[in-house]
Amino acid sequence: MTASNLDVLPQIFDNEVRPFLDAIDNLRNYGLDDSLHLPTVIVIGDQSSGKSSILEAISGIQLPRGSGMVTRCPLQLQMKNNKYSTKWSAVLSFRDSSRKHIKKDIKSPENIEKLIIEAQNEILDGKNGISESLLTLTVEDAHVPDLTLIDLPGIARVSVGDQADTLPEQIISLLRKYTSRKESIILTVCPCTTDLATTEALKLAKEYDPETARTYGVLTKADLIDKGNEESVLKILRNEVVPLKKGYTLIKCRGHQALQNNESLQKTLEKEKEFFTTHAIFRSLEKNQWGINSLSQKLATDLINFIKKELPNIRSSISKNLTLATQGQQHLICDYPTTPDAKLNFVLNKTYEFVNLFNNLIEGRYWLEVLEIIEKKSTKFCLRLIPHARKSFTDFHKELVKIPPVNSVDDKVNRLLKHGQGREPREFLSYDTFKKIAREFIQNVQPLVTDVMDKIYYNLRSVLVALADHYFGNYPAFRSNFVTIALGHLEECRASCQHDLEMLLVKEKVFFTMDRNYEEKIASLESLKSIKYALRQDWLEYFLNTEEERVQSYQPPATGRNQVYRLPPATGNNSQTMKEILPKYIIVYYLIAIQRISENVSQTIIYFLMDKLYMNLKSKLPSHVARPDVYDLLDSACVGVDDMKSSLKFKIEGLKQGIQEIDKLSKMKH
Repeated sequence: MTASNLDVLPQIFDNEVRPFLDAIDNLRNYGLDDSLHLPTVIVIGDQSSGKSSILEAISGIQLPRGSGMVTRCPLQLQMKNNKYSTKWSAVLSFRDSSRKHIKKDIKSPENIEKLIIEAQNEILDGKNGISESLLTLTVEDAHVPDLTLIDLPGIARVSVGDQADTLPEQIISLLRKYTSRKESIILTVCPCTTDLATTEALKLAKEYDPETARTYGVLTKADLIDKGNEESVLKILRNEVVPLKKGYTLIKCRGHQALQNNESLQKTLEKEKEFFTTHAIFRSLEKNQWGINSLSQKLATDLINFIKKELPNIRSSISKNLTLATQGQQHLICDYPTTPDAKLNFVLNKTYEFVNLFNNLIEGRYWLEVLEIIEKKSTKFCLRLIPHARKSFTDFHKELVKIPPVNSVDDKVNRLLKHGQGREPREFLSYDTFKKIAREFIQNVQPLVTDVMDKIYYNLRSVLVALADHYFGNYPAFRSNFVTIALGHLEECRASCQHDLEMLLVKEKVFFTMDRNYEEKIASLESLKSIKYALRQDWLEYFLNTEEERVQSYQPPATGRNQVYRLPPATGNNSQTMKEILPKYIIVYYLIAIQRISENVSQTIIYFLMDKLYMNLKSKLPSHVARPDVYDLLDSACVGVDDMKSSLKFKIEGLKQGIQEIDKLSKMKH
């Protein structure tokens, strides 16, 4: 663009407002966007919906175009208006597939499209698909507005060619990451030629912004509307179809022929103005309802107001992140001992700290400051071992009581009664028949026992690794050896635990209980307190019934030595065929077995995977790390730590600078 075209795009803001955008952009340039969720405008829409055309018209630069997927990673477009200079400048920055930071100065606008395509290939290492890695293009010019936008990959309905089958889901997942942030202003791009009610972009925006308080609608391809269909577009602009509080803006961008002729963006904007001011229908629209100029002004104004509103929250978030980053930096101090005695004392002290912290975890002492530091690094495990175990055992017990006593009361019990009947009356069960029913129950219990043990085992495994990372993360070789030994002790305890659990279930197949226990359960049945465990075909539904429903429909048991329970009629189509006549002692068996299995399984797992593991770690780890060939592994320390320290230092500098800039902006706001 030339100096004569200064008025092509409005110069929206003065020097009082520019610092707000610069402050946010600077925080984002320090890589703080993921942790701080900074205010920004995101652009979403279907593939070929006209997103690139809008960004081109706002920025004055040619972006990659084509059919199918062109935008393959989030493209952050930072525009800075410099009305005091006629010099155009741009910088492209990103991290390649190896996470190396790349920065390229761009000499001419004509090179941007090619460089963006090359950068996307470097980010993806030449592979197909998309990446969440941010690609930033900073443009400084006298003819652009002060505005920052993030263009996201277009929504794809299906994968084509050699694209991954999961590509549409990957794109939606990336879009959800940005639209779910309450700090995002959502710019939804929809062609006028599509049915707005079925547009995926609007559906996604309304999912995370149901009140539409931060969603703008942009209608593209205004020149492609069939004659006579203009009224449908006017209804959208009047918010009569899919209402948005921010409303809609109608846009006409460069068409295919204009691109083929390399039509300038200045010419495009002039044509857009001529189109709307001379159109038979659209010339009646208000100026704020059409055009790139109007859209730029609305977005920039809203973004500035949004930033001002969010300043206190941004500062609070920066302060929290600064505290955590500083703590992390302290743990990266790479001042390890060099003499044999110093190495020995160092590894022993750290090992004792490791073991003592593990003991605190299994004893339920969770107020320690060190736990907060470890928890901040990952959410993939639970350091609060006892609450985690209690929940696992509670879930285990719930699954136990859901197991139907027999697969089908009608078929199974009647079959057993028929084929197992001796001289006893018809409704009696022989001891052999009872054992068959009991053993089937144990077989159904076996996988549940394994599941609850594994749930606690895998959490413990992650916790041990996390503790080792905390104490020995700066010493990779030593840490690797330490983790191998610690996990070896965990495996031994797991094997012992599994053996005892198997024996526990074997013993359950030999049913025996004290008379006193039996009598107590009989009494509980008589008072209906435990009848929820009674056997029926519709076992789970009956278990979920309220106590009142059970009492109202309850029929008193028959009298006599061999009394039976006659449970309430079953619901559904089987109610007429189901006898539901079950000997009392089967019910009592399940009550006793479930309680005994729940308690014994819980106690066995706690003993072997926590108490026994702690005793092994306490007695064996110190002697292992005290070996010279082990503590000498400290000499290979600090591999990769320099990069980590450099990254943290960069982040801390950015956070400190951010606090200073936010404080200045807060004063300006008032």
